[in-house]
Parts: sequence; structure tokens; C-alpha cells
Amino acid sequence: MIKTDLFETFINSEKLFLECENLSFSYKNTSKGEILKNIKFSVSTSDFIALCGKNGCGKSTLLKLFSGIIKLNDKNAILVSNGKEKIALKDFNQIQKAKIVSFLSQSEVPFWNMRVFDFILQGRFSSKKRFYSKADFEEVYKVAEELKIGSLLEKGILEISGGEFQRVRISRSLVQNSKFIFLDEPASSLDIAFETEFTEFLKNIAEKNNIGIIFSTHNLNTAARFAKNTALFLEDGSLIQGPIETAFTEQNLHKAFGKTVTISKHPVFGSVLVN
Repeated sequence: MIKTDLFETFINSEKLFLECENLSFSYKNTSKGEILKNIKFSVSTSDFIALCGKNGCGKSTLLKLFSGIIKLNDKNAILVSNGKEKIALKDFNQIQKAKIVSFLSQSEVPFWNMRVFDFILQGRFSSKKRFYSKADFEEVYKVAEELKIGSLLEKGILEISGGEFQRVRISRSLVQNSKFIFLDEPASSLDIAFETEFTEFLKNIAEKNNIGIIFSTHNLNTAARFAKNTALFLEDGSLIQGPIETAFTEQNLHKAFGKTVTISKHPVFGSVLVN
């Protein structure tokens, strides 16, 4: 466990990085072999990265590894750096890790009809001691207003729609105020209009609050429009990380998805357009 004074100095650094070199991973008791092969990946605070690739390529696995949800035997496989020194993610305790990284899974089923407000408040566990504070409550109200779900706060979690529940789950991740947020297909239950609005909102959060945000998506044009950088899984399990314009080529996308595509420029936004 990292001592409190060292952790506070580390977490308050102007810039933090999460990174790995030559990361390989396979699940036990499966015949799939290696899911990830010699992956080199890094993200820094204020980054906004789209993680792309076909189903089963390793997107969710990579997010879970970097969130500390999947444990690795090699303690130095994933490192947190402030530019001067590096500490293994595995060395941080649960509360410390929650201040570094937040993870949102693809799906979730609530077990009882708790208030939406209380559901979101759970994201503040890393900041509370014995009791939640006024600041914790204010953070819930602030994020709920930003995501336009203030009217849902007094409702039961089982009384709202699937799309509303996804916004609530995302709010819970945001109130955690971690340095990095990993979102596994966060727009999967959102309508087209709110997907665009929400992705732009996440981008602004990353820049304004100096948070590193990585989100997996199947919508390549949303990724191209809003993310400056991408991490694109290819068919052979390798990973390309870099600017959208460099990674989203016809050749790379064919290697990633096995489909022939054409690349042009969006007539309105000027971003890469995948056809």
C-alpha cells in the first residue's frame, strides 16, 4: 500500500499517466488463446481516446485491466506515472485506486429499487469517511444537472427507462472525480441525438477537468468527430494508438474489421468520415 503523504503528492501532480509495455493477456480455461498480444498503450490526464475494434478483439479486457478489475500476476504490467516516478497500479489500495480510475461496464442490473440520487451517491465512496458530506451531495446535484437528469433524482432506479438508467450510471462514474474514466460502450443504450450530445460532453469534461477519458465504441464516425486520438485493435490482436487521421485509414480499418471501407471528409465537421 502507498503511504498517504506519498499518494497525496502523487495524485495532485499536474499530469498523470497510465501505461503498459508489451502487455499480453489470456483468460484461463478458454481455447481462445491470447486476447491481447504485446500491447503498448498509454493515456494521460486530459486525453480523450476512442477505443475501437470488432466484437471480441479485447476492448473490454483492456479497459478492465487498466481499471484494476482484472488482476495480473506481473505487478509492474500497468504503471501510474507523474512524469518523474512510476508506481504499479496494483500497489494502490482500493480507496486510492478509486481516486485514480473509474470504470463503467457495458451493462448492469440493479437489485432493488433505491433512489436514483442514492445510486449516484455511491460514486462518492472514495471521498467519504464515516458519512457522506455536503460536498458529496452537491457533486451529485451538479453532475445530474449537467447530464439533464435532475428530474430523476427522487425516482426509484427500477422506475426509469434503459436510456435514463445509462445516464444515471454515467453520472455515478463522474461524481467519483477520478483522474481517469474508462467507459465500455457508454452510448449503447442512448438515442442518436443524446449520443452526440453526451460524447461532446465527455470531451469537454476531459479538457476542462484534466481527466483522461477512454471510451469504447462501434460508432467510428462519432469517434472520428470527437476524439483526437484512438486506440484501434487490428485483426491479429495488435493495437494502433495515435491520431484519428493516422489510424483510421482504409487499410487499417480493413485489418480491424475485415470489411472494405472508404475514407472521406465530413462535409460539415471536417472530420474523417468512414463509409
